[in-house]
Amino acid sequence: MSWATKRAEIAAAASTVSGVHGYPHRPATPTTGDAWPRVDSIARDDGLFRVTWQLLVFLPQEERAAATWWDENVDALIDALQEGQVGYVETVQPADISTNGAVQYGLAITMGSE
Repeated sequence: MSWATKRAEIAAAASTVSGVHGYPHRPATPTTGDAWPRVDSIARDDGLFRVTWQLLVFLPQEERAAATWWDENVDALIDALQEGQVGYVETVQPADISTNGAVQYGLAITMGSE
């Protein structure tokens, strides 16, 4: 599978969640619910290369609203990625997303893929 195809697959799975808009690449001006994949690492595992992806999701920029968004959406995002067989979710954690020199609230879902 090509890199572009995998990016599109991850973005499409994220878009199945209400309130989430998946993109194959980071949008120029992300807004709440925008999500995009990035390669986290490529590592050799028993002679094969294992690719780890992150799905970054832009959260509301008020702390309580960001926590509420997380509470209401994280399970659906995990399900969308795993049920769509896009990857197997390994971790979900807060992420700092840099935009124009500022750090913004984000969510990072790390998943393995081959």
